Amino acid sequence: MTVMRMPFLFGVLMFLTACVSGSEPVTQPAVVKAYTVRTVQVSVAKDAAKGRFEDQAVRDAAIAALKADLKAKAAMVPGGATSATAQVTIVSMKLKEAGARSFGGANEIVANVRIVDSRGRVLREIDQVRYWDQAKRNESTFNGLPIGLLINMGRNASDAKSGEDLNKLLGGFSDAFVAWLKN
Repeated sequence: MTVMRMPFLFGVLMFLTACVSGSEPVTQPAVVKAYTVRTVQVSVAKDAAKGRFEDQAVRDAAIAALKADLKAKAAMVPGGATSATAQVTIVSMKLKEAGARSFGGANEIVANVRIVDSRGRVLREIDQVRYWDQAKRNESTFNGLPIGLLINMGRNASDAKSGEDLNKLLGGFSDAFVAWLKN
């Protein structure tokens, strides 16, 4: 009986081996640009700030942190000898209150970005970079009571108080900017 199982197990093993790809996906290397971003300018368009970003102090602190993060991450992107400036104009920035996030609201930053050299010549035309963080929604109910909303409010209030929601938004936008810069 053991002899009969061996061909069967061997056949199953061969079938499973055939189903599994032996090669890893090929990723394209980042295209090295003729320029290296050494400076980042960040500005905010009029009426772009919504939610908690309407507070000037919150917005100013966020812009300063974002500018530093963009500059640090851009410096790690391989490039050429030409020094360049990334001009980032934020056209929409939303940082929702904890209550608004409880219903599934999204925090987001949308910016128009272009790259120029020291003489102001455009090295890369304006393009839009966007990052949004959609809130998780827990819609659990218990005897008709919306327990999920209470869980959402608690989680979102904690994230807002600790600054985790802001850090996630700024870091996510910086990563989206770097991905755009590498393309």
